[in-house]
Amino acid sequence: MKKKLVIFDLDGTLLNTAKSLRYCVNQALKINNEKQITLKQTIAYVGNGAKKLIERACKNEEKQEAVLKDFNRIMNDNLTHLVKPYPYIKSLLKKLKAKGVKIAVFSNKPHWATSLLCNYFFTTPPLDYALGHKENAPLKPNPNGVLEILSALNIKPEECVLIGDGETDAQTAINAHVDFIGALWGFRSKQILEEHGAKQFALAPSEILNLINL
Repeated sequence: MKKKLVIFDLDGTLLNTAKSLRYCVNQALKINNEKQITLKQTIAYVGNGAKKLIERACKNEEKQEAVLKDFNRIMNDNLTHLVKPYPYIKSLLKKLKAKGVKIAVFSNKPHWATSLLCNYFFTTPPLDYALGHKENAPLKPNPNGVLEILSALNIKPEECVLIGDGETDAQTAINAHVDFIGALWGFRSKQILEEHGAKQFALAPSEILNLINL
């Protein structure tokens, strides 16, 4: 079935935020006199929200709350620093919109940050919906965010595909009963995605249109 809606993950799928996240995490760790992390560690730690990222990056449990507070402040001041859309992402979004497909974002990044990044990088064409993690809301792989987007855009689950680079994305799609395509240009390997139920993959954004029969 041709899809009417594509929901994208943000970090590691639409935007390469690894260097930006490493910068913000390390600045927060430095302020609190904690050991800094590598880019490889940053990539391994992302995917489950800011709180979990800091818990993984800061081994000193007594300082995690302070590091998280500093991280959020630093990220707010440096939200687009070192952030870049992956190659051909903007072209893919334009082609989807030209074919009448709605496009949305669902991220475990805080909602305010998700909205600001989407408004900064993806104004042409505009997204139909952007949703990040809101206070007291469940994180992915809980499917509530996908269900919210489907309801808001009046789309059936079988008319939707979720595209993401992480295991949480694959599990979210399964929980929401929507199709999933693993973005192999992102932060996780094909093996990890397969271990969490992924069956379709794209090596590059240019492969997406064919995979969803457009």
